[in-house]
Amino acid sequence: MKSKVILNLIIIALFSTTINAQSKSQNLLDKVSNQMAQHSNSKVEFTYKLDNTEADVHQQTNGTVVIEGNKYKLNLFDTTQINDGQNVYTIIPENEEVIIEPFIEENTEITPSKMLSFYKNGYSYIWDSLKTIGKKKIQYIKLIPNQITEATEVLLGIDVGSNQIFEIVQKTNEGSSITIRINSFENNMALPSNTFYFNGDQFEAQGFYIIDNS
Repeated sequence: MKSKVILNLIIIALFSTTINAQSKSQNLLDKVSNQMAQHSNSKVEFTYKLDNTEADVHQQTNGTVVIEGNKYKLNLFDTTQINDGQNVYTIIPENEEVIIEPFIEENTEITPSKMLSFYKNGYSYIWDSLKTIGKKKIQYIKLIPNQITEATEVLLGIDVGSNQIFEIVQKTNEGSSITIRINSFENNMALPSNTFYFNGDQFEAQGFYIIDNS
């Protein structure tokens, strides 16, 4: 009987610890969301890193993305991708081609438009480690997808001084680790009206091949 009581107390303690950790995670993520909600748009400069030790693949490059609602303009790997809210236009100068596809967004997919908000839906939260990086205190929250996805887990690093996302580390079921570290933010900009506009005639005139899958 005594051992059963002790076991029950242990279960209750573990359950309480889990609930407390989830509550802390949710509170910190709410602060991040409230911070981002104040901005009509954002420009993010970031470092993208891909590592797969088993396949001996290691890539690193810098990129930029301008985000406004579900629209975005991304520059990465010498490729420009524009999302006007309906279609995604991938412009590849090296191949002189443009690929047009309909914009479809899954809850747990980390797309450019959801880089700063992807965590809001489709994940369970686990309070993780606190690290000092440079002069910043970075609190990590482990996100576990609620459904089967390419990602097995995501580590979200949050600068507790500014309540802004510092780093996203996505681990996939293929053994890859994708790290996006944010270097700078610029918010509430006066964007040109054609920021998210794709001019097909312009690229056709330049000899680009347009692959329209929309």
